[in-house]
Amino acid sequence: MFATTRKSPRSLLTALVATPMLLLALAACSTGGASSTAPTEASGGDEVSQDEMSAARDAYDLKLAECIRGKGLDVKDPKPGEGIQESSPEINAAGSECMKEIGDPPTAAGTKKTDAEQLDEMIQEVDCLRGKGYEIADPTIETGFTMPDDVTDADIDACMAS
Repeated sequence: MFATTRKSPRSLLTALVATPMLLLALAACSTGGASSTAPTEASGGDEVSQDEMSAARDAYDLKLAECIRGKGLDVKDPKPGEGIQESSPEINAAGSECMKEIGDPPTAAGTKKTDAEQLDEMIQEVDCLRGKGYEIADPTIETGFTMPDDVTDADIDACMAS
């Protein structure tokens, strides 16, 4: 679902936190709106390369950023493989609204987790970060969680590995 190139732990965590959070929000209140076609679906279920998947995801992220800006919020166009870096409750809410409008992000076959699995992962990550002294609100299906500005890359790595 994400590019194999790792820019920084913070960038990766932001993408990993934001994407499931937005997916969870969409799944929780989906009205059956438009859905993007994943490369695996577009090719009739054939295997797709990581490059094709990354390109599809990058295009989706650009479309999502444009939609969020259209709702009056300041987000930059995401760099390839990084996803939207800005995060706040307002941006997350706008992202959820935009996902209802533009559909789900493309995913490779077999990578979609249930809401409960994604929420459980977020809870584990939040608990780990709290154990390291960070104050973070409880994640929910609708909102996910917002990463504290002062979190270190080392703490992110430790909590993502657990």
